Amino acid sequence: MIIVCRYEIEKNLSTYLDDPTKDASWRQGVPFQGWNERTDKINRNNLAVAAWIQNNSTKDVLQSFYADVNNK
Repeated sequence: MIIVCRYEIEKNLSTYLDDPTKDASWRQGVPFQGWNERTDKINRNNLAVAAWIQNNSTKDVLQSFYADVNNK
């Protein structure tokens, strides 16, 4: 199980938004045109968790889960 705090997610999101071309997932040769809107902070009232198990070879999703986060 992986547990990550909100502050760590916000920090990583901010780093990615500063320059997404430095991320390993960025497709080489695709220019960065900027953001229409930049949202660094997480709205805890509009938060959910999505998780899935995927076959790396076939890319088939074997199982998935979605849940709203209860902030009470």
